[in-house]
Amino acid sequence: MPSTIPLVHANVNRYVLEPICEKLKIERGTTHAFRHGRISQLQQSKVPGDLIKEWVGHTRLKITSGYTHFDEEYVRRTIDELKKKKG
Repeated sequence: MPSTIPLVHANVNRYVLEPICEKLKIERGTTHAFRHGRISQLQQSKVPGDLIKEWVGHTRLKITSGYTHFDEEYVRRTIDELKKKKG
C-alpha cells in the first residue's frame, strides 16, 4: 500500500486484502468479512459471547450473534456432542 494513503478499512481492502485474495485465487474478502470470520471462530471455540461482544466493541450480544456463521460440520459435531451428553 502506498505510504501516502490513509490506513482505513477501504484502503486495506483495496491495497492489501484484494491483491492477496487474487494471488491466492480465493473469493475477495474484506475487513468486514474477516470480522465475521473471527467472531464465528471465537464462538466455535466456545469463547463466552459476552467476552466476544466486549472484545469487538458491540453494545449488545444480539449484534455479535448476527456476525456468527456456523458451518455444517460444526453444527453436526455439536449435535453429536449433545446427544452423547443426553444419552
